[in-house]
Amino acid sequence: MIMRPKQFYIIALALIVIGISFPLQVMFLYGHDISEWASIMSKITTINWLVIGSIFLLSYLHLKASKWLVVAAPATIILVGVNNYIVGQFAGDYSMTQAMVASGGFSFLFLPLFMQSSKLVLKDPKRRWWVRSKRYNRKIPTTINPFVGDMVQAHTFDISETGAFVSFEGIPEEDLPKVGERIRVSFTINSMKKIRCEAVVVRQADAVGRYPQGVGLRFIDFDKLHMKSFQKILKSSEEYLM
Repeated sequence: MIMRPKQFYIIALALIVIGISFPLQVMFLYGHDISEWASIMSKITTINWLVIGSIFLLSYLHLKASKWLVVAAPATIILVGVNNYIVGQFAGDYSMTQAMVASGGFSFLFLPLFMQSSKLVLKDPKRRWWVRSKRYNRKIPTTINPFVGDMVQAHTFDISETGAFVSFEGIPEEDLPKVGERIRVSFTINSMKKIRCEAVVVRQADAVGRYPQGVGLRFIDFDKLHMKSFQKILKSSEEYLM
């Protein structure tokens, strides 16, 4: 199964727990039970609500591995720090030391965002490999032209706006394009129309189940004109693509 880096899920779950902890803290500090919901809510301040809202938004952004995390995470850390400073300075519930320790602990929660796998995804949204475009089960005549080696005739097994699986039935495995290899691809739509792009081989596969032997491609260089034509063809009737 294709999944995003696990740290995004872990941080999102931790943030949800922190968000729902606010009313629980009020219940613990003031001895309320769950039936005294109105009293519990009345003790949560405006800045508390801002923090709760920011934390839940940040949790959602982590689940999406959104590029906005690079802005939202520091902003939420600052907001939490301000909230905790006010609590430590003016409220009697926590000491300033406890408030600052809590702020530091919240900041450390985001250290996994500095992992290489996190930085790659946040820097370049195209690296969200777990996000799949809609795939079409289409057989399109395809010409594979490696930068080094012979041109090969094949056809797609399925295809999307971001990539394709190309069938190489009967070709020895050693003659297949290698993973990481950059190639030129030409799709023959009909006798009058071809669409060209560059792609990189992301996987090489033997025949398994309904999938034939072949390679998975990720498109990396589509000029705007060809991409627009390609999108129209994918969304058009099957007569163009079969």
